[in-house]
Amino acid sequence: MSKIFLNQRQLCERYSVVSRTVDRWVQAGVLPPPLRMRTRKIYDLDLIEASERQRMAQTPQHHSKDFPESRRYRRRKAPASAA
Repeated sequence: MSKIFLNQRQLCERYSVVSRTVDRWVQAGVLPPPLRMRTRKIYDLDLIEASERQRMAQTPQHHSKDFPESRRYRRRKAPASAA
């Protein structure tokens, strides 16, 4: 069986995030580092899925997105009522 690799765009689509978020997750150790093929970054799908399983096992109550939220997608706090 041959290995499956994802490029940066495919990985972004998998998590519905922008490429900078993927870079941050790699720096934070959330995702494994990419392999370099000349100037391209490719990610081993087996390593990505192993990382997902490890995070799910470490988190007692996991959500659909177990990864740190990027600033762009954080929920805003509800405004304080004027009561």
